[in-house]
Amino acid sequence: MNETIGKHNRHSIRLKEYDYKQAGYYFVTECVNDRRNLFGDIEYGKMALNDTGEIINNTLQWLGKQYEYVKLDQFIIMPNHIHGIICINDVRRGGSRTAPTMKRKHNKQSRAMGK
Repeated sequence: MNETIGKHNRHSIRLKEYDYKQAGYYFVTECVNDRRNLFGDIEYGKMALNDTGEIINNTLQWLGKQYEYVKLDQFIIMPNHIHGIICINDVRRGGSRTAPTMKRKHNKQSRAMGK
């Protein structure tokens, strides 16, 4: 039996020869785990942000104000994902990093405590 039926088989669309540390415009998509509608709902054909969606919206607005080398060109918040175009305009500041997660944070704390 094929276990991948019903699952997304995504492949990386990253360009193998492209240096993602350089300044430029980057299209970013962030998805919610298990496709849960955590940011709001579509009501009458329009996105209605809930409290979490408002936090996401405010945080995205804050990025462009907080970091002079980040310009938020366009973004849209959907019930279970976000699309955005971010401009990094300082070559020394670009590059990909792994976002910290609660699991990783917990593991670091556990190691520090000797667990």
